[in-house]
Amino acid sequence: MRWFSSLLRVGFVGLLAAAVAAEPGSSKEAQALQESAGTRLCREGKVSRDEGSGMYTMQVRGFSFPFVSDPCKAAEIAVEGDKSTPEALAELLLSRSVTKVRLIADKRDGEEAHKAAEEILQYLNLGRAGDTSMEVVDDETKIAPPAAGETIVYLSGPKAGARGDLVTVEGNRIDVRGSSAEGLLRAADRLVLELAAVFCGSKTCSDPIACAAGKKCGCAMRRGR
Repeated sequence: MRWFSSLLRVGFVGLLAAAVAAEPGSSKEAQALQESAGTRLCREGKVSRDEGSGMYTMQVRGFSFPFVSDPCKAAEIAVEGDKSTPEALAELLLSRSVTKVRLIADKRDGEEAHKAAEEILQYLNLGRAGDTSMEVVDDETKIAPPAAGETIVYLSGPKAGARGDLVTVEGNRIDVRGSSAEGLLRAADRLVLELAAVFCGSKTCSDPIACAAGKKCGCAMRRGR
Protein backbone atom coordinates (compact mmCIF):
# COMPACT_ATOMS: atom_id res chain seq x y z
CA MET A 1 0.00 0.00 0.00
CA ARG A 2 3.01 2.35 0.03
CA TRP A 3 2.49 3.24 -3.63
CA PHE A 4 -1.16 3.97 -2.92
CA SER A 5 -0.37 6.14 0.11
CA SER A 6 2.33 8.17 -1.64
CA LEU A 7 0.12 8.79 -4.66
CA LEU A 8 -2.66 9.97 -2.37
CA ARG A 9 -0.38 12.49 -0.73
CA VAL A 10 0.71 13.86 -4.09
CA GLY A 11 -2.80 14.17 -5.48
CA PHE A 12 -5.07 14.81 -2.52
CA VAL A 13 -3.19 16.30 0.40
CA GLY A 14 -3.95 19.83 -0.75
CA LEU A 15 -7.64 18.98 -1.01
CA LEU A 16 -8.42 16.87 2.03
CA ALA A 17 -6.36 19.04 4.36
CA ALA A 18 -9.09 21.63 3.85
CA ALA A 19 -12.54 20.32 4.59
CA VAL A 20 -16.00 21.53 3.83
CA ALA A 21 -17.15 24.28 1.50
CA ALA A 22 -18.47 27.03 3.72
CA GLU A 23 -21.46 28.19 1.72
CA PRO A 24 -23.59 25.44 0.16
CA GLY A 25 -25.79 26.38 -2.76
CA SER A 26 -29.46 25.62 -3.16
CA SER A 27 -30.64 22.02 -2.89
CA LYS A 28 -31.19 22.03 -6.66
CA GLU A 29 -27.60 23.14 -7.27
CA ALA A 30 -26.32 20.55 -4.79
CA GLN A 31 -28.28 17.79 -6.52
CA ALA A 32 -26.90 18.81 -9.92
CA LEU A 33 -23.37 18.82 -8.49
CA GLN A 34 -23.85 15.38 -6.97
CA GLU A 35 -25.13 13.93 -10.22
CA SER A 36 -22.42 15.43 -12.40
CA ALA A 37 -19.25 15.39 -10.27
CA GLY A 38 -18.06 11.89 -11.11
CA THR A 39 -19.02 12.31 -14.75
CA ARG A 40 -17.04 15.54 -15.01
CA LEU A 41 -13.98 13.92 -13.47
CA CYS A 42 -14.14 11.09 -15.99
CA ARG A 43 -14.76 13.40 -18.93
CA GLU A 44 -11.87 15.75 -18.21
CA GLY A 45 -9.44 13.30 -16.65
CA LYS A 46 -7.42 10.45 -18.06
CA VAL A 47 -7.79 7.06 -16.38
CA SER A 48 -5.02 4.46 -16.51
CA ARG A 49 -4.45 1.08 -14.84
CA ASP A 50 -1.19 -0.15 -13.39
CA GLU A 51 -0.89 -3.78 -14.47
CA GLY A 52 1.46 -4.63 -11.61
CA SER A 53 -0.67 -3.40 -8.71
CA GLY A 54 -4.06 -3.45 -10.43
CA MET A 55 -4.68 0.10 -9.19
CA TYR A 56 -6.31 2.82 -11.28
CA THR A 57 -5.10 6.41 -11.52
CA MET A 58 -7.02 9.41 -12.77
CA GLN A 59 -4.86 12.29 -14.02
CA VAL A 60 -6.68 15.61 -13.85
CA ARG A 61 -4.89 18.90 -14.56
CA GLY A 62 -1.63 17.87 -12.96
CA PHE A 63 -3.08 15.88 -10.05
CA SER A 64 -3.14 12.10 -9.58
CA PHE A 65 -6.16 10.45 -7.96
CA PRO A 66 -5.77 6.75 -7.00
CA PHE A 67 -8.66 4.28 -7.05
CA VAL A 68 -8.97 0.55 -6.41
CA SER A 69 -11.48 0.21 -9.27
CA ASP A 70 -12.31 2.02 -12.50
CA PRO A 71 -13.56 5.42 -11.23
CA CYS A 72 -15.73 6.01 -14.28
CA LYS A 73 -17.65 2.80 -13.57
CA ALA A 74 -17.84 3.82 -9.91
CA ALA A 75 -19.46 7.11 -10.93
CA GLU A 76 -22.46 5.15 -12.26
CA ILE A 77 -23.36 3.78 -8.79
CA ALA A 78 -26.25 5.52 -7.02
CA VAL A 79 -25.90 7.39 -3.74
CA GLU A 80 -29.20 7.46 -1.87
CA GLY A 81 -30.52 8.62 1.48
CA ASP A 82 -31.30 11.61 3.66
CA LYS A 83 -27.71 12.94 3.61
CA SER A 84 -26.52 11.94 0.15
CA THR A 85 -25.26 15.28 -1.19
CA PRO A 86 -21.48 15.81 -1.26
CA GLU A 87 -21.79 18.51 1.40
CA ALA A 88 -23.75 16.28 3.77
CA LEU A 89 -21.36 13.36 3.27
CA ALA A 90 -18.39 15.59 4.03
CA GLU A 91 -20.09 16.71 7.23
CA LEU A 92 -20.49 13.06 8.24
CA LEU A 93 -16.90 12.13 7.42
CA LEU A 94 -14.67 15.23 7.67
CA SER A 95 -16.31 17.73 10.01
CA ARG A 96 -14.74 18.51 13.39
CA SER A 97 -18.14 17.94 14.97
CA VAL A 98 -17.74 14.23 14.16
CA THR A 99 -15.25 12.98 16.74
CA LYS A 100 -14.94 9.45 15.35
CA VAL A 101 -15.54 7.60 12.09
CA ARG A 102 -15.85 3.81 12.39
CA LEU A 103 -15.17 1.85 9.21
CA ILE A 104 -16.71 -1.61 9.68
CA ALA A 105 -15.90 -4.34 7.17
CA ASP A 106 -18.04 -7.48 7.10
CA LYS A 107 -15.74 -10.42 7.84
CA ARG A 108 -17.76 -12.73 5.60
CA ASP A 109 -16.56 -10.83 2.54
CA GLY A 110 -12.94 -11.15 3.61
CA GLU A 111 -10.22 -9.41 1.63
CA GLU A 112 -12.60 -7.52 -0.65
CA ALA A 113 -14.39 -5.78 2.24
CA HIS A 114 -11.06 -5.02 3.92
CA LYS A 115 -9.62 -3.58 0.70
CA ALA A 116 -12.70 -1.40 0.18
CA ALA A 117 -12.43 -0.12 3.76
CA GLU A 118 -8.72 0.66 3.31
CA GLU A 119 -9.51 2.68 0.18
CA ILE A 120 -11.80 4.98 2.18
CA LEU A 121 -9.49 5.01 5.22
CA GLN A 122 -6.51 6.31 3.22
CA TYR A 123 -8.48 9.40 2.19
CA LEU A 124 -9.99 9.97 5.63
CA ASN A 125 -6.58 9.82 7.31
CA LEU A 126 -5.50 12.81 5.22
CA GLY A 127 -8.67 14.84 5.67
CA ARG A 128 -9.87 14.13 9.20
CA ALA A 129 -8.84 15.84 12.41
CA GLY A 130 -10.68 13.33 14.64
CA ASP A 131 -10.31 9.62 15.33
CA THR A 132 -10.80 7.01 12.60
CA SER A 133 -10.90 3.26 13.25
CA MET A 134 -11.32 0.12 11.19
CA GLU A 135 -13.23 -2.87 12.60
CA VAL A 136 -14.62 -6.19 11.40
CA VAL A 137 -17.92 -7.92 12.21
CA ASP A 138 -19.37 -11.28 11.22
CA ASP A 139 -22.99 -10.19 11.58
CA GLU A 140 -24.53 -6.83 10.67
CA THR A 141 -26.98 -7.09 13.55
CA LYS A 142 -24.08 -6.83 15.99
CA ILE A 143 -23.30 -3.27 14.91
CA ALA A 144 -24.40 -0.84 17.60
CA PRO A 145 -25.98 2.44 16.45
CA PRO A 146 -23.48 5.31 16.20
CA ALA A 147 -22.91 7.17 19.45
CA ALA A 148 -23.15 10.96 19.63
CA GLY A 149 -20.48 12.48 17.41
CA GLU A 150 -19.82 9.19 15.58
CA THR A 151 -20.28 8.15 11.96
CA ILE A 152 -20.39 4.50 10.92
CA VAL A 153 -19.40 3.29 7.46
CA TYR A 154 -20.42 -0.36 6.97
CA LEU A 155 -19.01 -2.27 3.99
CA SER A 156 -20.57 -5.52 2.84
CA GLY A 157 -20.46 -7.73 -0.23
CA PRO A 158 -22.27 -10.76 -1.67
CA LYS A 159 -21.28 -13.20 1.10
CA ALA A 160 -22.94 -10.89 3.63
CA GLY A 161 -26.09 -10.77 1.51
CA ALA A 162 -25.63 -7.45 -0.27
CA ARG A 163 -27.97 -7.00 -3.21
CA GLY A 164 -26.96 -4.47 -5.82
CA ASP A 165 -24.10 -1.97 -5.85
CA LEU A 166 -25.17 1.02 -3.79
CA VAL A 167 -24.16 3.70 -1.28
CA THR A 168 -26.94 4.60 1.17
CA VAL A 169 -26.98 7.16 3.95
CA GLU A 170 -29.36 7.11 6.89
CA GLY A 171 -28.69 9.37 9.85
CA ASN A 172 -25.05 8.96 10.87
CA ARG A 173 -24.61 5.64 9.11
CA ILE A 174 -23.30 5.07 5.58
CA ASP A 175 -23.73 1.65 3.96
CA VAL A 176 -21.40 0.71 1.11
CA ARG A 177 -22.69 -2.46 -0.56
CA GLY A 178 -21.66 -4.54 -3.55
CA SER A 179 -23.34 -7.61 -5.03
CA SER A 180 -19.92 -8.78 -6.22
CA ALA A 181 -16.33 -8.24 -5.12
CA GLU A 182 -15.84 -5.78 -7.98
CA GLY A 183 -19.12 -4.02 -7.15
CA LEU A 184 -18.06 -3.49 -3.54
CA LEU A 185 -14.80 -1.85 -4.60
CA ARG A 186 -16.67 0.39 -7.04
CA ALA A 187 -19.12 1.41 -4.33
CA ALA A 188 -16.20 2.39 -2.07
CA ASP A 189 -14.75 4.49 -4.88
CA ARG A 190 -18.18 6.07 -5.41
CA LEU A 191 -18.02 7.40 -1.87
CA VAL A 192 -14.53 8.76 -2.51
CA LEU A 193 -15.79 10.55 -5.64
CA GLU A 194 -18.51 12.22 -3.57
CA LEU A 195 -15.92 13.51 -1.11
CA ALA A 196 -13.95 15.03 -3.99
CA ALA A 197 -17.03 16.96 -5.12
CA VAL A 198 -17.48 18.79 -1.82
CA PHE A 199 -14.55 21.12 -2.33
CA CYS A 200 -16.53 23.10 -4.88
CA GLY A 201 -19.84 22.91 -3.11
CA SER A 202 -20.38 26.65 -2.68
CA LYS A 203 -22.78 28.36 -5.03
CA THR A 204 -19.96 30.62 -6.22
CA CYS A 205 -18.21 27.61 -7.72
CA SER A 206 -19.95 24.61 -9.26
CA ASP A 207 -16.94 22.96 -10.94
CA PRO A 208 -15.21 20.29 -8.79
CA ILE A 209 -12.50 19.83 -11.43
CA ALA A 210 -11.23 23.38 -10.90
CA CYS A 211 -10.76 22.87 -7.17
CA ALA A 212 -9.29 19.41 -7.70
CA ALA A 213 -6.63 21.06 -9.84
CA GLY A 214 -5.94 23.72 -7.21
CA LYS A 215 -7.53 26.56 -9.18
CA LYS A 216 -8.95 29.62 -7.45
CA CYS A 217 -12.59 29.10 -8.21
CA GLY A 218 -14.32 31.05 -5.45
CA CYS A 219 -14.70 28.10 -3.09
CA ALA A 220 -14.55 29.15 0.56
CA MET A 221 -12.90 26.23 2.36
CA ARG A 222 -11.95 25.50 5.90
CA ARG A 223 -11.50 22.41 8.10
CA GLY A 224 -14.83 21.64 9.70
CA ARG A 225 -17.66 24.11 10.20
